[in-house]
Amino acid sequence: MKKIVVFIYHKYHIAQLNDIVEKSKNVLLKQVANRWQYYLEQYENKQNPIVEPQRNPSKEIQDYKVSSNLKFYEGYELEKAIDGDPSSNYVASLENIELPHKIVIDLKEKKFIDKLQLIWESNTNNAEEFSIEIYENGKLNLKKDIKNSSQYSEIELNQNATKVVINIKKYNGQNRLLMRAIRIFGR
Repeated sequence: MKKIVVFIYHKYHIAQLNDIVEKSKNVLLKQVANRWQYYLEQYENKQNPIVEPQRNPSKEIQDYKVSSNLKFYEGYELEKAIDGDPSSNYVASLENIELPHKIVIDLKEKKFIDKLQLIWESNTNNAEEFSIEIYENGKLNLKKDIKNSSQYSEIELNQNATKVVINIKKYNGQNRLLMRAIRIFGR
């Protein structure tokens, strides 16, 4: 019963707006009346009046290369962070390499990146301060400075990119790269 009363009230409200528009010739008010009429028609037809654009769902991007200015222990190279194998995903760089430490992700072609996930070794061994730089065909499009205190870093990017550069400026725990995975989501 309450919905019917509200619906009748809104119909009355639109009729009143249209009367005012007729007398005042106000274009803006006419747009408001038309919008209300549209909403009511959608409601009457049990349709959603708000049309949201369809987005392609984000998926994990697989085909890319990584490189670094670091040296790694044999069997614990940076490629282990992107191979998708959880049984061999431990990355460990050598100690005492001067900061900043750089990880370069070459996407090979332009891709839209929604987010970047970095999974560090643990809550006590991770990158505390780092930046993410997004490049498209050699041009810097975005730079984000990140402060982190967790094993998991998820950075929203929403950018087209051909290359992503991670510059690590400071670590929690050991002063070297200890990492589990790099995951990129986009389309």
